[in-house]
Amino acid sequence: MEQNPEIKYTFLDAGRGKNADCVAFLQECHDLTNGVWKALNSQPIKFSAAIEAFRLSIEHHHYTIDSDEGFQLQRRRDGWPAFLHQVCQAAFTLDLLNRNLPVLEPDALLSTNFCHDLIEDTAITKKTIQERINRKTAHRARLMAKKENGVKLYSDENICDYYDLIENDPVTSLAKGLDRMQNMSTMIGGMKPDKMIAYINETETYILPMLKRAAKLFPEQKETYEALGQTIEAQICRTNQFLYQTGYKKQPVPPWRWVDAPNDLFDTLDENFHPVKLIEKRAAETMGLPLKSPTFSASLRHIF
Repeated sequence: MEQNPEIKYTFLDAGRGKNADCVAFLQECHDLTNGVWKALNSQPIKFSAAIEAFRLSIEHHHYTIDSDEGFQLQRRRDGWPAFLHQVCQAAFTLDLLNRNLPVLEPDALLSTNFCHDLIEDTAITKKTIQERINRKTAHRARLMAKKENGVKLYSDENICDYYDLIENDPVTSLAKGLDRMQNMSTMIGGMKPDKMIAYINETETYILPMLKRAAKLFPEQKETYEALGQTIEAQICRTNQFLYQTGYKKQPVPPWRWVDAPNDLFDTLDENFHPVKLIEKRAAETMGLPLKSPTFSASLRHIF
């Protein structure tokens, strides 16, 4: 396995790269992506599946490796390079590991971070993932998918079955929490207000209870489920406060619902990728003023 190769990208695709702020942000994207890649390659045996999952995912999310030519970068609705969704989740996982928060299968979790959208969003099949990586990663990528070949796998009436399958696996239950956490961080600028409200409702109805139940099924990871749940709650209260300050919700967030992320968790990440700080930044940029937080912060430990 090649050790610590630096991945080189040409980020400045047509119409996007001339603004100085854009250039700086794309450089930060490069640094984060390359930092995750180097972290994986620093332990090639421990993270062997994750390294191959990185390669497979980057191939099919339209990110070009070692390109000296300009190209059209695939982007999400908010303008982010598409592969950053996977990279951020891997960065979250690496931060959990660096802080010795319990993760039963680190390589499997990182592999799932990279592969969780492949079946749902690309032409990649479960068989291809199994051949390139391994059977368990393929199985978990399929568990994470809500549709396949453009066909919905779950109706609104049986969506509980989806979350039941997710929570009964020690890897997908963490991966789904990390996936939701990253998506929550980019809602402002990426979703319309009604979609944001629906997304928060879904998170409170399914994701947070799923993390709570998974913490009982896999008590060895209880501390990690707690950290993810508390971070997501911190995201929810800030997004709800943004919706109130912009007139889309009638009531502000009450002080007893205002939650902070666990101390120092994810603070190694730039604010453009931090799951809570990015919400605060986008809210302030959108409104031209900061979020108005209540007078005190609460702990979520009792929920678990």
